[in-house]
Order: sequence, then C-alpha cells, then structure tokens
Amino acid sequence: MLSRYIMVVACSAALVTASAVAEDRRAPIEVDPAQQEMILEEMRDYVVALQKITSGLANLDFDPVAEAAASMGRGRMTGERRQMAMALPEHFRMMGMSVHDDFDAIARDAEALGDESHTLEQLSAALAKCAGCHSAFRLELK
Repeated sequence: MLSRYIMVVACSAALVTASAVAEDRRAPIEVDPAQQEMILEEMRDYVVALQKITSGLANLDFDPVAEAAASMGRGRMTGERRQMAMALPEHFRMMGMSVHDDFDAIARDAEALGDESHTLEQLSAALAKCAGCHSAFRLELK
C-alpha cells in the first residue's frame, strides 16, 4: 500500500513538473547576467515603490506617493542602466519605458491633483501593463 502511495505521489510530481515546463509559452527575452540582475532589481524596486504608493494613498498623503512614483519614472534610466536597457529587444524595452512614463504621470498628478481615485486608476493601468509583460515574457540567460 505504501509503495502504491509513493508511486502515485511520484507520478503526480512528475506530471506537475512536466506540465509547468510545457505550459510556459511566454516569449523568451535573452539576457546576460548583468541585464538579468538589472531587470530583477527593477522589479524589486517597483514592489517597494508600490508599497510606498499604496501606504501614502491609504493615509491620503500624496508626498510619498509622488516621491515613490517619481523614483520609478524615466529619470532612473541613465548611465549604465540606460545602456543595458537599450540592448534589450525593442518590444520589451518599449513596454518597460511605457511603465516608466506611467509612473512619471502618477508622480505629477499626485502632486498636482491629490486625488486618490485618479491615482488609483493610473496605478491600475500601470499594473495592467506589468501583468501583461509578466504574462508575455520570460527572462532566459544567454
């Protein structure tokens, strides 16, 4: 009985593993290790900024909203970061730059309007792009 149970578990694990590998139909974006680290750092920075933005919105305090959003805008794309980004495929890079533009708009409007509904709508639109990108692409080391 125990050996039958072990066999079922092993087969289930193999099927889940094979299924997970076979189901990843996202387009590969070939990157070198430095590009991969830059992109992953960018993703971590977005999560930190999103936490600060949502905390600011929860407290109706738009200064940290604007500051966190601006930190993820186009202004961060300078020097080596810009050079590495320019080496990425254009369709992937353009999606990323669009999100940077969205965060610049969030920062500007948070300062100018202080309207939580407007900011949440902007944030939702930016996050839809993030979700779309994560659904469409995967990083693959060269």
